[in-house]
Amino acid sequence: IILSFSLFAQKGNQKLIAEYEDTLTVIANRITNGKTEKEKQEANAAFIKNLTEALSYSKAFKFPFENLPPTISRITSPKKNFRIFTWFIQRDDKSYTYYGLLHYYNKKTKRYKIIELIDNSTNIRNAINKELYPVNWYGAYYYDIIYIKNKKKEFYTLLGFNGYDRYSSKKIIEIMHFNAN
Repeated sequence: IILSFSLFAQKGNQKLIAEYEDTLTVIANRITNGKTEKEKQEANAAFIKNLTEALSYSKAFKFPFENLPPTISRITSPKKNFRIFTWFIQRDDKSYTYYGLLHYYNKKTKRYKIIELIDNSTNIRNAINKELYPVNWYGAYYYDIIYIKNKKKEFYTLLGFNGYDRYSSKKIIEIMHFNAN
Protein backbone atom coordinates (compact mmCIF):
# COMPACT_ATOMS: atom_id res chain seq x y z
CA ILE A 1 0.00 0.00 0.00
CA ILE A 2 1.55 3.27 -1.06
CA LEU A 3 -0.52 6.17 0.27
CA SER A 4 -1.91 6.33 3.77
CA PHE A 5 -2.50 8.73 6.53
CA SER A 6 -1.81 7.94 10.13
CA LEU A 7 -4.09 8.78 12.98
CA PHE A 8 -2.91 8.90 16.53
CA ALA A 9 -4.43 5.71 17.89
CA GLN A 10 -6.06 6.99 21.02
CA LYS A 11 -7.18 4.69 23.75
CA GLY A 12 -10.94 4.36 23.60
CA ASN A 13 -13.40 2.33 25.49
CA GLN A 14 -15.91 -0.07 24.02
CA LYS A 15 -18.87 2.13 25.02
CA LEU A 16 -17.56 5.09 23.05
CA ILE A 17 -16.90 2.95 19.98
CA ALA A 18 -20.39 1.43 20.32
CA GLU A 19 -21.82 4.96 20.30
CA TYR A 20 -19.93 5.62 17.06
CA GLU A 21 -21.40 2.40 15.68
CA ASP A 22 -24.93 3.59 16.50
CA THR A 23 -24.27 6.85 14.67
CA LEU A 24 -22.71 5.02 11.73
CA THR A 25 -25.75 2.73 11.46
CA VAL A 26 -28.10 5.71 11.14
CA ILE A 27 -25.83 7.36 8.56
CA ALA A 28 -25.42 4.11 6.58
CA ASN A 29 -29.18 3.85 6.26
CA ARG A 30 -29.28 7.39 4.86
CA ILE A 31 -26.63 6.39 2.29
CA THR A 32 -28.84 3.54 1.13
CA ASN A 33 -32.24 5.19 1.43
CA GLY A 34 -31.49 8.81 0.59
CA LYS A 35 -33.99 10.30 -1.86
CA THR A 36 -31.40 12.07 -3.98
CA GLU A 37 -27.83 11.41 -4.98
CA LYS A 38 -26.79 14.61 -3.21
CA GLU A 39 -28.40 13.43 0.03
CA LYS A 40 -26.58 10.08 -0.29
CA GLN A 41 -23.25 11.84 -0.97
CA GLU A 42 -23.66 14.07 2.09
CA ALA A 43 -24.45 11.04 4.26
CA ASN A 44 -21.45 9.25 2.78
CA ALA A 45 -19.09 12.12 3.67
CA ALA A 46 -20.41 12.00 7.25
CA PHE A 47 -20.01 8.20 7.30
CA ILE A 48 -16.36 8.37 6.19
CA LYS A 49 -15.61 11.07 8.78
CA ASN A 50 -17.27 9.17 11.63
CA LEU A 51 -15.84 5.77 10.70
CA THR A 52 -12.34 7.28 10.41
CA GLU A 53 -12.76 8.86 13.85
CA ALA A 54 -14.02 5.60 15.36
CA LEU A 55 -11.17 3.59 13.83
CA SER A 56 -8.60 6.03 15.23
CA TYR A 57 -9.09 4.47 18.68
CA SER A 58 -6.72 1.57 19.32
CA LYS A 59 -9.50 -0.64 20.73
CA ALA A 60 -11.50 -0.14 17.53
CA PHE A 61 -9.30 -2.60 15.66
CA LYS A 62 -10.93 -5.51 17.46
CA PHE A 63 -14.39 -3.97 17.71
CA PRO A 64 -16.71 -6.04 15.47
CA PHE A 65 -19.06 -3.30 14.19
CA GLU A 66 -21.58 -6.12 13.84
CA ASN A 67 -24.61 -3.82 14.11
CA LEU A 68 -23.80 -1.98 10.89
CA PRO A 69 -26.27 -2.84 8.13
CA PRO A 70 -25.28 -5.45 5.51
CA THR A 71 -24.75 -2.68 2.97
CA ILE A 72 -21.48 -2.01 4.83
CA SER A 73 -19.03 -4.84 4.25
CA ARG A 74 -16.49 -5.38 7.00
CA ILE A 75 -14.09 -8.23 6.51
CA THR A 76 -10.97 -9.18 8.42
CA SER A 77 -7.96 -10.91 6.90
CA PRO A 78 -7.36 -14.55 7.90
CA LYS A 79 -4.23 -13.45 9.82
CA LYS A 80 -6.26 -10.73 11.56
CA ASN A 81 -3.67 -8.10 10.66
CA PHE A 82 -6.02 -5.85 8.69
CA ARG A 83 -9.62 -5.35 7.78
CA ILE A 84 -11.49 -3.59 5.05
CA PHE A 85 -14.79 -1.74 5.17
CA THR A 86 -16.49 -1.27 1.79
CA TRP A 87 -19.85 0.11 0.71
CA PHE A 88 -21.48 1.81 -2.26
CA ILE A 89 -23.84 4.52 -3.40
CA GLN A 90 -26.32 3.85 -6.14
CA ARG A 91 -26.33 6.96 -8.27
CA ASP A 92 -29.36 8.52 -9.94
CA ASP A 93 -28.37 6.91 -13.26
CA LYS A 94 -28.39 3.46 -11.50
CA SER A 95 -24.59 3.11 -11.67
CA TYR A 96 -22.57 2.64 -8.49
CA THR A 97 -19.68 4.35 -6.78
CA TYR A 98 -17.73 2.35 -4.20
CA TYR A 99 -16.02 3.52 -1.04
CA GLY A 100 -13.61 1.82 1.30
CA LEU A 101 -11.34 2.12 4.29
CA LEU A 102 -8.47 -0.25 5.00
CA HIS A 103 -7.58 -0.46 8.70
CA TYR A 104 -4.32 -2.07 9.82
CA TYR A 105 -1.61 -2.01 12.45
CA ASN A 106 1.77 -0.82 11.23
CA LYS A 107 4.41 -2.73 13.21
CA LYS A 108 7.13 -0.33 12.13
CA THR A 109 5.45 2.83 13.46
CA LYS A 110 3.48 0.97 16.16
CA ARG A 111 0.32 2.79 15.14
CA TYR A 112 -2.96 1.91 13.55
CA LYS A 113 -3.35 3.26 10.07
CA ILE A 114 -6.37 3.98 7.95
CA ILE A 115 -6.18 4.14 4.18
CA GLU A 116 -9.08 5.51 2.20
CA LEU A 117 -9.79 3.67 -1.05
CA ILE A 118 -10.82 5.96 -3.92
CA ASP A 119 -13.00 4.36 -6.60
CA ASN A 120 -11.66 5.17 -10.04
CA SER A 121 -13.22 2.20 -11.86
CA THR A 122 -14.96 4.37 -14.45
CA ASN A 123 -11.55 5.57 -15.68
CA ILE A 124 -9.66 2.27 -15.53
CA ARG A 125 -9.62 0.43 -18.85
CA ASN A 126 -8.39 -3.15 -19.19
CA ALA A 127 -7.89 -3.55 -15.45
CA ILE A 128 -6.47 -7.05 -15.81
CA ASN A 129 -2.81 -7.12 -14.77
CA LYS A 130 -2.73 -3.44 -13.77
CA GLU A 131 -1.09 -2.41 -10.54
CA LEU A 132 -3.47 -0.13 -8.71
CA TYR A 133 -3.13 1.94 -5.55
CA PRO A 134 -5.59 3.22 -2.93
CA VAL A 135 -6.09 6.50 -4.83
CA ASN A 136 -6.74 4.58 -8.04
CA TRP A 137 -8.83 1.67 -6.75
CA TYR A 138 -11.15 -0.48 -8.83
CA GLY A 139 -14.10 -0.13 -6.48
CA ALA A 140 -15.81 -3.21 -5.09
CA TYR A 141 -17.97 -4.45 -2.25
CA TYR A 142 -15.67 -7.09 -0.75
CA TYR A 143 -17.02 -10.29 0.72
CA ASP A 144 -13.93 -12.45 1.30
CA ILE A 145 -10.15 -12.35 1.81
CA ILE A 146 -7.87 -15.31 1.06
CA TYR A 147 -4.33 -15.41 2.44
CA ILE A 148 -1.50 -16.61 0.17
CA LYS A 149 2.17 -16.95 1.06
CA ASN A 150 4.64 -17.29 -1.80
CA LYS A 151 8.24 -17.73 -0.68
CA LYS A 152 8.70 -14.86 1.77
CA LYS A 153 5.99 -12.59 0.36
CA GLU A 154 2.45 -12.43 1.66
CA PHE A 155 -0.48 -11.73 -0.62
CA TYR A 156 -4.20 -11.44 -0.11
CA THR A 157 -6.82 -12.28 -2.69
CA LEU A 158 -9.82 -10.00 -2.30
CA LEU A 159 -13.15 -11.22 -3.65
CA GLY A 160 -15.72 -8.58 -4.40
CA PHE A 161 -18.69 -7.44 -6.39
CA ASN A 162 -19.12 -4.33 -8.53
CA GLY A 163 -22.72 -3.58 -9.56
CA TYR A 164 -21.36 -1.42 -12.39
CA ASP A 165 -24.64 -0.18 -13.89
CA ARG A 166 -28.27 -1.15 -14.41
CA TYR A 167 -27.37 -3.60 -17.21
CA SER A 168 -24.34 -5.44 -15.91
CA SER A 169 -22.36 -6.38 -12.82
CA LYS A 170 -18.86 -7.72 -12.26
CA LYS A 171 -17.18 -10.13 -9.90
CA ILE A 172 -13.87 -8.67 -8.78
CA ILE A 173 -10.77 -10.69 -7.88
CA GLU A 174 -7.85 -8.59 -6.72
CA ILE A 175 -4.42 -9.44 -5.36
CA MET A 176 -3.25 -7.12 -2.60
CA HIS A 177 0.03 -6.86 -0.75
CA PHE A 178 1.62 -4.40 1.61
CA ASN A 179 4.76 -2.56 0.56
CA ALA A 180 7.63 -2.37 3.03
CA ASN A 181 6.95 1.35 3.54
